[in-house]
Amino acid sequence: MGYCSFPELLEQAHYQRILTLVYDVKFPPNSEKEISVSYMTTGTMDKTKTVKPLYSFNYILNPAKNWAAFNNLNIKIITPKQAPYLLRSSIELVKEADRMYTITLAELPEDDLTFTLYEDEQITVLDKVIGKFQNNYGYITLIIIVAIGLIILKIRQDDGRKSLSS
Repeated sequence: MGYCSFPELLEQAHYQRILTLVYDVKFPPNSEKEISVSYMTTGTMDKTKTVKPLYSFNYILNPAKNWAAFNNLNIKIITPKQAPYLLRSSIELVKEADRMYTITLAELPEDDLTFTLYEDEQITVLDKVIGKFQNNYGYITLIIIVAIGLIILKIRQDDGRKSLSS
């Protein structure tokens, strides 16, 4: 029986896994067929730099470069309610409607598709500051600082009342 520490076990989750499917598609000679390839993928959630999580996704497009011919790549991203806004994308997409981004390309882009979703339309400076603070110090420090601030405020108010009454 083998042994593995908890950190070693967690480390395994960070390895990138790629599943390869190999299959034949038969066409009658001199015929044309439209092929549609789609797949579900999981993304990553990162809350180390912002107060709300950033959701990032990667779609592999480069296997189609090995096809004899390729044209008309249609991409449609429908975002979830929790993160409706597209912040970054390796391919410039058009916002067609709320939570829907699309593009049609005549050929494959040079790189794979990567994009990031967020709860708000943009990341504000406040989002970054609070996110960094939470990540470095946690909520308990924020609570302690607020409590100390309230105590100082209360002491100053009490001192102000004493000086007015004398």
